[in-house]
Amino acid sequence: MVREVLANGQVAFFTKTTARPDKLELIRRGLRCMQSLRDFSLRVVLVHGMEGSGKSVLASEAVRCAPLMADCFPNGIIWKSAAHMRGLKEEELKRAIHDLLRTILAHPQLGWKPRFDRQKLQDIASDQLDAEIVDVIQVNHKRLLLVLDDVWQQDVLASLKNIPILVLVTSRSRAIADGLSAHLEYVEAMKCTEQEARGIVTSHCGPVLEEAMPTLLKRCDGLPLALAIWAHVLKGRSPQEQREIVSVPSKAILVRDFSSPAKQL
Repeated sequence: MVREVLANGQVAFFTKTTARPDKLELIRRGLRCMQSLRDFSLRVVLVHGMEGSGKSVLASEAVRCAPLMADCFPNGIIWKSAAHMRGLKEEELKRAIHDLLRTILAHPQLGWKPRFDRQKLQDIASDQLDAEIVDVIQVNHKRLLLVLDDVWQQDVLASLKNIPILVLVTSRSRAIADGLSAHLEYVEAMKCTEQEARGIVTSHCGPVLEEAMPTLLKRCDGLPLALAIWAHVLKGRSPQEQREIVSVPSKAILVRDFSSPAKQL
């Protein structure tokens, strides 16, 4: 069931675990809290943090939980990336948001049906899209989770203000929810603790030379993405090779295959 729901919702998949159980629990707790609210309104859990802090991975891992699906969004998940909206001009952004709403309305998980023969999504005026989504949710009693990944503009969330749906959002900025008329829960994807960092490294590449870990942790500054990249570089290397790679005095990652000159990634 879980695999089918994730596939139908086009939920992003990341091959390795986050090794950050505390953060996953905060997100899941926030989703449960928001879904428990009985009033007919927008409910948002916002995962925010700097670039490389693992927001998208946390969101993807958090929703992969059968009990959470059954309790909070039994009718499925809709995963959409908003990254392509970054830097759009006003009119372009409006069109992109309208396309997003049309995509949500057309998603099989929502169950929209034409009101009359030959009616198409294109027949619905842009300013009526949110009302149409609300109507479908009410009529079909849908309990869905909408995931908006990598949101940059306030207007994207504001477009959902009248839609009574549970939304999980990832963004670099907490401020994108400022002034939003909705129930809000915030989760900050902070830098990893040393224990979490060790877990991420070992989950990606297995045991790492212990004497290399302090340098590795310092160089990555607690950022999961950097830790995962370094772990990939170290995977399968001998202790001597790991020692040489980690000792390179550079902020860049240098990979040496030991049969050709070093190359920079």
